[in-house]
Amino acid sequence: MNERVLLIDTSSMLGLCAVAQQKASGSWDILFEQYINAESSHSEHLFMGIQTALSKTDIKFTDLKCVVYCAGPGSFTGLRISYSAVKGFTLAQGIKSVGVSTLRAMIYNLKDTPSKYRAALIKGSGTEVFAFVTTKEGETLLKEGSYDINYVLEVFGKAGENEITCIGSGARTYVDELKIIKAVNIPADNELDKVTPLGMLSLLEENTIDGINYLKASYAENKSK
Repeated sequence: MNERVLLIDTSSMLGLCAVAQQKASGSWDILFEQYINAESSHSEHLFMGIQTALSKTDIKFTDLKCVVYCAGPGSFTGLRISYSAVKGFTLAQGIKSVGVSTLRAMIYNLKDTPSKYRAALIKGSGTEVFAFVTTKEGETLLKEGSYDINYVLEVFGKAGENEITCIGSGARTYVDELKIIKAVNIPADNELDKVTPLGMLSLLEENTIDGINYLKASYAENKSK
C-alpha cells in the first residue's frame, strides 16, 4: 500500500510534525516524529518542522496521500496557524487534507486503561474546559464540547464506583478539585497528555474523521458571546 501522510498538531504549546506510511496490513509505520516546543509562536516552528520531517524521510509533498491535522479544540492562535498553513500548501499541491479532533486523538493514549471511562480535558479560558469522556465501547459520559469545570466535576461526582482516568491540560490545572472525587484517576505520566501520530491515525482507521474545523463558534467563540 505504502500510502504516506504528513501529520501536524499545533493545538497546544507542544506542537507535532510526523510522517507515517501505511503498510499492506493496514497498520502504520511512523517514519519520523518530532515534538516542537513552541513557547514563542507556532508560526516560527511549523514550517521548519514540516521541512525537517520531509527531508529526514526523503519524501516530497507530491508523495503524500494527505495531510492530517488536529482541528481542535485548543489554542485558537495555534489552530489558525496550522489550518491556514495546511490549506495553503495542500491546495497548492493538490493534496487532500483532513482534520481530526484533538480530544479524540488524546483519548487514544488511554486505550489500555482498565478504567471504565477515559477523559481528555483541555484548559480553556477562565473556568472553561474542553472535554470528552467515553468508554472503550463508545458509551459517552460527556460528549465532546465546552463546559464549565464545575459542571464537569458534578458529572464526574455522579459516576459512582466507575473509575474515570483523566489526561490533558485541564486535568493538570484542576488536579486538586478532581482528586477530591474518589472515582477520578489522574496518571502521573504527563506524556499521556500529548497528541501522538498513532492517536491521530487511529481516527483515520476507524473512519471517525471530523471534517468540521474547530475554528467555528462551537469551540473558539461560544463562551465569549
